[in-house]
Order: sequence, then C-alpha cells, then structure tokens
Amino acid sequence: MLLTFPILWAMFRFFPASIELRQQPFLWAQDLSTYDAIIEFGHRVPLIGDHLSLFALLMAVTMWIYTKMTMSGQAAANDPNAQSMQFMSKWMMPIMMFFICNSLSAALSYYYLLSQLISMLEVWVIRKFMIKPEAVMAKVAAAENKPVKKSKWQQRLEEAQRMQEQQMRQKNNRR
Repeated sequence: MLLTFPILWAMFRFFPASIELRQQPFLWAQDLSTYDAIIEFGHRVPLIGDHLSLFALLMAVTMWIYTKMTMSGQAAANDPNAQSMQFMSKWMMPIMMFFICNSLSAALSYYYLLSQLISMLEVWVIRKFMIKPEAVMAKVAAAENKPVKKSKWQQRLEEAQRMQEQQMRQKNNRR
C-alpha cells in the first residue's frame, strides 16, 4: 500500500489541475477537471456537499458489486473479525469512496469506475473459463492421502532435534 500511495496522491493532484481536461466534455460530464453534478441541491448537505456526482455514485455501486462478487466464495463462518472485515469492505469502503470522490474531478471518479469494471470482467473471465472447480477438487482429493514431502530445511531441523534429544538422554544416563 505504501508503494501505491504516491501514485494515488499524484492522480488526486493531477486530474483537477490538468489543463488538458479543462472544459472537455465526456458523456454527461461537461468538464472532466471538476465534478459532474447531475443534481444540484442549491444548499450544502452535510458530507455530500451541494451536488450529487453520477460518476462517483456509479463508482461506489460498482465497488460494492465487485466486493460482493469477490467475497461470494469466502466464508466468514463464525469468526467475528472476518465478518467485520467483510462488512467494512462491502459497505464502508464504497460509501466512503463516494463521499470522497463526490467533490473531486469527474475524470478521477471515471478512472475508478472503469478500473472496477475491468476488475469485475477479469474476475468473471477467470472464474468462468480458467478455474475448473471439479479439477481443483480432484487435485485436493488426490493430494489428501499423499504424505507431505519435507523440505531439506525441515529434515535438517528434525535431525538436529533428534541429535539434541539423544545427547540429553546420554547426559541423563551418565548421572
């Protein structure tokens, strides 16, 4: 996360200040360097501001769908920590990102929206065409009864433990 932070900071600074994006329309956004207000409230609403950005709203919805899609295969079981992490990822992150991106440039919200859509497509393609659950389960069942092969490090460690135990027994026998 620390490695990506400077890149994210640069993007947050670049999009609103970019001369190339100023006064450039895209879809319903009239200016990509500022927010794309689809609804103007006329007065300031706490946390949201005086407008509603459609790119930010769509980005939050796709983030929620992507999180739901990726967490569908994970079971939280009875672990309260896992359940709280799933709640935070599924609900709090999209809501938080909406509030953050609502007043930022439309280009930045569009970037996040597009990256989420591409990620959703990647996950779908991998799950649909590349991962065969039957083959994975067959490999797991086949490997279940096989003995676990020990690494050389583990073999040396066990040998050192045996030698130490043998030395301790010899010491105790001498007494």
